[in-house]
Amino acid sequence: MATNSITFTDEEIPSEGIGHVKALYISAMCKDHHIARVLIDNDSSLNVMPKSTLEKLPVDPSYILPSQMVVRAFDGSRREVLGDIKIPIMIGPFVFNTMFQVMDIISSYTSLLGRTW
Repeated sequence: MATNSITFTDEEIPSEGIGHVKALYISAMCKDHHIARVLIDNDSSLNVMPKSTLEKLPVDPSYILPSQMVVRAFDGSRREVLGDIKIPIMIGPFVFNTMFQVMDIISSYTSLLGRTW
């Protein structure tokens, strides 16, 4: 990591090159809790945490702030945000206080880090 960016060596880039379409999943930590399958999606303009993931973390849900945001999903459907919460996420040796939009969704990821990543 360099200046809040995830970087890769030439050996880590898939054989298809930098234009590949493989999803990038990483692992992170929240306090002492391991979070697997964190999806990095630079096309997303927000950070999403499913309610089911938040419930498993050692985080006080009373810190969820109200939100009037409605999100348009990749399939065009509209989804309401339950609220916003700032959570300390450790990636590598660095901790980032990251604002997540909490949503009641079923997903293949435990959280999604959007464009700011």
